[in-house]
Amino acid sequence: MQIKSTIVLKVDSSFVLNAELGSMVISIHNDSDSSFLGQISLVLPPGLELLGKPERAISLAKGKSWYTSIKVRATKLHVLNAKEMVFHLRDKQGKLLNTSRVQLIVPVFQSIKLHNESVFQVLKNVGDSLYLKIRVSNSGSTNEQIKLLFSSPNRVGRSDFMEKSFFLKSSRDTVIFLSILQEKFMLARAHYTITVSGLSEENDVLDQVTLNFSSLVSERDYRSLFSTLDRNLIYSPNYLEWQGNHMLSKRKTHFLRSEGKYTVGEGRISYAAVLTKLDGLTYPLLNNTFIDYEQRKFKITLGNFQEDLEQSLFGRGIRFQQIDTLKDIGFVVGLMERKSDLIAAYEQQYAGFSVFGKMQLGQFHPNRKYYEGQVIFDRNVLDSSSSLLWSNNFEIVPKKYESVLRINGFLASGVQQYFGNNANYEQVKPSVALGVKMDSKWKKFLIQSENFYSSSYYPGNKRGSTHITQRIGKNWGRKMAHVRYTYMNYTPAFFGVQYINFSNEISRLEGTIFLPMTNFSSIGITPSYNQDRSIITTKSGEQDFRSQSWRLQSIWNKRTANLKHHINLIIEGAYLTNLKNKQSQLAYRADLNYNFQNFGLNANYQKGELQANDLMRASFFLSNAGDQFSIGMRYDGRLFEDRLLWSCALTTNQQVGFSTSMVSSMQMRYRIRPMTEITGMVQLSRFQIANNQTYLQENSRFGIRQLLNYQKDPKQRQQTGELRVFCFYDHNQNDVFDAGDVPAVGYHFTINDLMLFTGKDGRAKFKNLPYGEYALFFAQKGSFMPCHLTTVLNKKSLMVEVPLKRGGTLKSQVRLEYFSGISMDADLNLDRFTLLAIASDKTYRISSDQYGKFERNLPEGEYELKLDDVNLGTNESWIGQATRVSILPGETKNIPAFVVKVKSKRVEVKRFGQ
Repeated sequence: MQIKSTIVLKVDSSFVLNAELGSMVISIHNDSDSSFLGQISLVLPPGLELLGKPERAISLAKGKSWYTSIKVRATKLHVLNAKEMVFHLRDKQGKLLNTSRVQLIVPVFQSIKLHNESVFQVLKNVGDSLYLKIRVSNSGSTNEQIKLLFSSPNRVGRSDFMEKSFFLKSSRDTVIFLSILQEKFMLARAHYTITVSGLSEENDVLDQVTLNFSSLVSERDYRSLFSTLDRNLIYSPNYLEWQGNHMLSKRKTHFLRSEGKYTVGEGRISYAAVLTKLDGLTYPLLNNTFIDYEQRKFKITLGNFQEDLEQSLFGRGIRFQQIDTLKDIGFVVGLMERKSDLIAAYEQQYAGFSVFGKMQLGQFHPNRKYYEGQVIFDRNVLDSSSSLLWSNNFEIVPKKYESVLRINGFLASGVQQYFGNNANYEQVKPSVALGVKMDSKWKKFLIQSENFYSSSYYPGNKRGSTHITQRIGKNWGRKMAHVRYTYMNYTPAFFGVQYINFSNEISRLEGTIFLPMTNFSSIGITPSYNQDRSIITTKSGEQDFRSQSWRLQSIWNKRTANLKHHINLIIEGAYLTNLKNKQSQLAYRADLNYNFQNFGLNANYQKGELQANDLMRASFFLSNAGDQFSIGMRYDGRLFEDRLLWSCALTTNQQVGFSTSMVSSMQMRYRIRPMTEITGMVQLSRFQIANNQTYLQENSRFGIRQLLNYQKDPKQRQQTGELRVFCFYDHNQNDVFDAGDVPAVGYHFTINDLMLFTGKDGRAKFKNLPYGEYALFFAQKGSFMPCHLTTVLNKKSLMVEVPLKRGGTLKSQVRLEYFSGISMDADLNLDRFTLLAIASDKTYRISSDQYGKFERNLPEGEYELKLDDVNLGTNESWIGQATRVSILPGETKNIPAFVVKVKSKRVEVKRFGQ
């Protein structure tokens, strides 16, 4: 009989390494007519290690299959892409039967991990050091330029206090050491937190670790525990501010501003007021002034306010809001007069009014669809028209699918009525608006579609607009590409003659490619085809400007390795054709931005017309747009631990053949007291136009702001007191500090998890503690037992004496004798038993754990031990007698187990023949 040698080795042709560790499954099938004996071996490229033996023996019966998992670890992930793993299958004589090659695929990905390897440390003495040890591992497939940023929310001044930059190759790690001096403000807090952030060259956060150091002091102040700000830099939203503008000119302007938030009963009142006094005016102006009252679910506003609705409204009036998160419903209603000055000292003419209402449903519930409806009635005397608007904004797909598909719809209708004296206008104009917006993800593609239309007399914000945008894009790691088409048509119509008839139409097709060039630079390229049209009606008639252009825009970004320098350059060129006179020209512009720490530089240059609006401007000034150039510089600074902030700037603009301007300014803000701040600014401007006329302007501004008290917690202020602790070694164990006892110096303990230690006299104190219950815990020290007690602070000063006693440790266990099928029913849980340790003056109750074990520290002395019968079941009994034991300081006593027996069932035995 002839033997078929058909041994099939099955492995994947490729293997993706997404991390340093990876595994794959291989199989061998024996299709021969006899058993197979042999071995399989694996050859790996450099940079890849096998977790296990490279050779494995195989014994496989006929018709059977053998499966195994191969685990590998990458030590040089970045060099393994396109390398191969090779499998060799041999029989028992060593003859090669099969060779399979597996290509390695290493995707491009970042994986930076920070590990805290610092030893345990506490804050105790000013001047000591904290030693930090941070390990940074690069388990990604790319080499990375990394910046470690050390910061703390508990620091005085700036929260970030140290930076370290370095280059780390793939599959490598490094250790960063840093020492920090312990300062006085650190010890005032219960914990001092340090956050270490690993940033990429684009300042993206790669990973973050937080280090928490507890402080050990003998005296604490509760008010300073949780403060994250320097007491000299207090923040409050409540303030009163005076500011004067143009202080060196004849026409000065004075502003008096104030804002505040205060708790009244169960509600909260907020207000804002701006009083403006201009030289030459008898009465001041009161703008942007309102008062709010908010309580639980509702809020009332009275005064000036702006309502962000489908039609923008601003004036003076009243507004009522209510939100019920439980029922997931909210609504707003209001009435306002179209006047910006609250007292209307100079607005005697009646300007009209507005009434509005808005309702929201499904805003908070993820399984409900969101809906927002608005109704607005507006009577505008200035353009002699009234309008009624009803709009609906709604979700078509529920919020729970928004990670994959999101579709929102919009539908609105309106009517506008003219009540003026111009007979050329129709009395009523109906209107409609509708739209749909979609965001979708499909096979790593992002698809976006936005479509909107409104008729010419639509009273909403997008009056007479058509907007269509279609976009599809995809990302490949740090690479990105998308194609977008945009069409916009703006053709509004108005009743009033004070409005300029203007329309604009834009059609744009563009594609964008974004590519990283190096670890520190990237480039984006956007070619596009554009058609623009602008129509404006002037006294001389209708002016129509049309253009088409081919454009190419490129954006270049560059950062240095230490991340201190950043350059952004935009260059755009256009070949524009004026469709009115069929003339074509080449135009271009460039924008440059450069930043180095607190210094910034920006520059812009444009030559020629890039779009229809440029053609329109050139037509108005009866000349082609000349070269346009601008450059600006700024520098920001801070001194005296951020109490003084200042900046200076210089900007110049020039349009060749038309105008030149230069503006310079310097401003500062200085906190002279914890709640008082002064501000100042000086600005000089120079303008020169084509006829050599020169204009100079100066603005000197000075102000002072006084912060007012702010109550963060709407509840009433809690009463506070001082908790004083005296800790002593009670050698005679009578719970009283007397002859022979000594103070416990330097003893660590906690009050509600806040750590303290006793001073040289064995005392510690905690000031300004809110009234309430506090748990004190003293850990074991040598032969002195741990101590736990609870006290209630309900007066200005409370003294707690803590006697520490010597003692030992008692250990034992309970054993339950239960036999399945023989014993009666019983509770088999072992954590329900109690051991009584009875001394001459006190009884200690010791509870068992889930394994039935007892363990307790007991004071020195004689004890009688027995199980508490109360915890025994109906069918259980304790076998044994009470045990007497002596507990000595520092000694551990192991007591034999206490046996609990479960009663047996009564078994009736019948014999044959009976």
